[in-house]
Amino acid sequence: MLRSDEMVSLKFSMVLPFPEKDKCMILLQGKSGVRHNIVEKIIIEDKAVVNAILVAKASARSDFVYASSERQLSADFKWLGPLGGLPLSNLTLYALRRGGATFDFQQHFTMGKTMELGRWATEKTARIYIDQAMAQQAEVSLTPQSLKVLKSGQRVASSLLNMNPKQAARELAAKSKRQTSFLNRGG
Repeated sequence: MLRSDEMVSLKFSMVLPFPEKDKCMILLQGKSGVRHNIVEKIIIEDKAVVNAILVAKASARSDFVYASSERQLSADFKWLGPLGGLPLSNLTLYALRRGGATFDFQQHFTMGKTMELGRWATEKTARIYIDQAMAQQAEVSLTPQSLKVLKSGQRVASSLLNMNPKQAARELAAKSKRQTSFLNRGG
């Protein structure tokens, strides 16, 4: 999982194919690629991705994989959103890294593996990425009806907190009775 600054500084010369041709390694150079005096590397094992990289490398006019700024990469990434039916507000380079971490974690539920893949030094940092994305994923996966119920419950809870206990109990009973009546009518 590349960081956004690593995406724009990535060069084809940093990509080293393995002899098996179905893997390649990227040696990260520069400020973000060296942490604790260790050069970081990424191993890519997806055949389709490796093939795409090797084809692009063979026909590249520049050594840079993406020859533009981080700001332009972000704009180009947002441009791709509607093509895949994705909402623009959530489509950021940060979301790409966060989504990758969450997807990886959900494959095996082992924080150590995800930390290694994302190159995070601490579990606390990795959890920030994963927890935010899982919370957002849960929100997105709720049906419109579920969201309606949750919002209704949120309004009820906030109004109940401002009432005395007896008044809150009466209000909750009345609300429950209205919802039962509504459901019995087929609503």
